[in-house]
Amino acid sequence: MEINLLPRKTYIERRFGFLLLMLFLIHLALALFLWGHYLQKENERQTTQHNVERLKESIKILMANNEWNEGVVLERQKRMAYESYKAEAEQLRRLEWDWSSILTALLQSQPAPFQLLDLNIKDQEMNGVIALFDLNGAATFMDRLKQVTQITDVQVNLIDQTEEYQEYVTDPDHTYFAQFTAQLSDAED
Repeated sequence: MEINLLPRKTYIERRFGFLLLMLFLIHLALALFLWGHYLQKENERQTTQHNVERLKESIKILMANNEWNEGVVLERQKRMAYESYKAEAEQLRRLEWDWSSILTALLQSQPAPFQLLDLNIKDQEMNGVIALFDLNGAATFMDRLKQVTQITDVQVNLIDQTEEYQEYVTDPDHTYFAQFTAQLSDAED
């Protein structure tokens, strides 16, 4: 019988080739995995870069459209301002009256003994005070004012304010004072 005094080979020594092969295969698998991961990330980077370039082109198009839209908005604002100005001018033109014809008609409407003491015109209403020397003059004055085309409605009321207007008439004891209100129509009517 032979006695072997040499120590036994360890597991690593016995399987060294196999372990070396396994270590190589593990490193190879890890390298392949890292290479695949690198290719995937490179593909994602290229896709992202392509998307960024498309977005930059879209931004350029949107900026051009935005400049065009701002021009359209400015033109629309100018047109709306013009239309508003035109509407206001038209409204003022409708409210404009031929004052000379109204005043001429007012003076022609007076009865023979008549004196205009006060006249106020605000918006579409004409108010005034007249001095009459007989009561039939008030009815005549009202009828003649109703015949004026620029006047739509007339009201005449006798008043007792002789103190205020006494200084304007020569014979205050035989004078009647009447307040009149006339509604003016639109200038186009």
